[in-house]
Amino acid sequence: MRTAFIGFTSLLASGCSEGAPPSAYTHLRDRVAAATGLDRPCFRTIHGQPGRLPDTECYRFRDPQRLRGVTARSFEMSRFYPGAHEAPAQGQQSDLWLSLEPQLLSPQLRKKCEQGCLLALDFIGRRTAVEGSYGHMGLAKHLIVVDRVIGARPLG
Repeated sequence: MRTAFIGFTSLLASGCSEGAPPSAYTHLRDRVAAATGLDRPCFRTIHGQPGRLPDTECYRFRDPQRLRGVTARSFEMSRFYPGAHEAPAQGQQSDLWLSLEPQLLSPQLRKKCEQGCLLALDFIGRRTAVEGSYGHMGLAKHLIVVDRVIGARPLG
């Protein structure tokens, strides 16, 4: 019995599944799911239908802070380059995924960004508390959720 408990505790501490480590999740059941691989973290029955919790309810985040930089957005891609003032260089990578709800942008920018865009962005947002695999295909080390846009302008 003691060996089983130690083994289970080790799984919880280390995480054996891909994606964010168990400590990244807000809810205990999601931490267990991430550690054991027996279930998918943050998936629930919502209004009688299978669904996923919003990122803001799924992951643990740091306190909100003001951030400025450039976001590159397109189909299944949303990278953030903190401190940048212009478009990233060809091939420049970022390990930050930016979650920006379209309704936070002006109607003109929403329209312009429907197919993708580059934006200089000044906003209040929260970064995940734990490094992991976030965004499309888990290619980013952190997720940043935009809570409020202070300023946004298109680049290029």
